[in-house]
Amino acid sequence: MRLQLSSVGFGYRGRTAVRAVGFKASGGEIIALVGPNGAGKSSLLRLCAGLLDPARGQIVLDGFDLRELAPGQRARRIAYMPPDGSSAWPMPVRRIVALGRVPHLKPLRRLTAEDEAAIDTALDRAGIAGLAERPFDQLSSGERARVLLARALATQADLILLDEPTAALDPRHQLAVMDILRAEANRGALVIVAAHALDLVARYADRALLMQEGRIMADAPPAQSLSEAHIAEVFGVVAPGGITPTPLRLTD
Repeated sequence: MRLQLSSVGFGYRGRTAVRAVGFKASGGEIIALVGPNGAGKSSLLRLCAGLLDPARGQIVLDGFDLRELAPGQRARRIAYMPPDGSSAWPMPVRRIVALGRVPHLKPLRRLTAEDEAAIDTALDRAGIAGLAERPFDQLSSGERARVLLARALATQADLILLDEPTAALDPRHQLAVMDILRAEANRGALVIVAAHALDLVARYADRALLMQEGRIMADAPPAQSLSEAHIAEVFGVVAPGGITPTPLRLTD
């Protein structure tokens, strides 16, 4: 699958959030959106998900303008994980993960054996099978984040968009989530993730799009995008030698 953005712009309440953004991406990649708060990362993800309409420019998914795809088509092809798990939903975890299968259901039809298998797999991969019957609103922030990841995985989409999926997680679960996203890319999905954990970006991303004030300042492998000079310019901090991958790994 291929995604192409051409001179995409978006703003709200008199503020420009995304300015003339353009890039191409293909299945098999993990692309990280990196930048300070307010750089436009979340708005860009929502534009790619079809949750916002660009004020300017065009977003094309496999040759089709995203705005021309029917809602059902978008929902089957694109999975979006929001930036936090705050919710008062009292629903059991399994029912929330099952929402990822809704785009595949025919009208007035129940979940099929295939749907149930996809839900089970997503629960297992996110490490939350033991929480399946727990109410979502009784979970910790980290557990909620993994539930929302499982919901995205259950969709089995070609394009997976995640906004800060590791923000509420401890180091072990951060690595586990990034391993899952690498596996999704390996199966042919395009994964785009907004991230502040630059060490994880350096370790897992194929490309890092460094954003500032709605613009892409660099689009390259992390070793180049997250250079000492770029980090100083965009974040205003000194990172001698740039950002390098974390030495952490999961134990057996």
